[in-house]
Amino acid sequence: LARADRENLAVLLLGEGSTRCGATAPGFLDERAFPFDDVVADALDSGEGGELRSLDDTLARELMVSGRAVFRLLGQLVASTDRPASAELDYRDDPFGVSYFVATWQL
Repeated sequence: LARADRENLAVLLLGEGSTRCGATAPGFLDERAFPFDDVVADALDSGEGGELRSLDDTLARELMVSGRAVFRLLGQLVASTDRPASAELDYRDDPFGVSYFVATWQL
């Protein structure tokens, strides 16, 4: 968390998506991982904080989503402002059966 002045705030949040995206994934394959990660990716790309705040906690635990709390925090940050988020999903892949996302948001 870094604050340059009263108007500008930089936040770096880290969290993984599902760790069940393949037969060699740490959590092994679970087909539910793909639609779950699609919702996360769409929300990260659109700046839709509400989607991130409302992710299913039980399903996230079952899919071993370490970033669940981070996604919720990002959604809450958006909700706490009176301006829409400008968002872009810069990277999405699951090279080791673990979903990774990189997104840039401006509030």
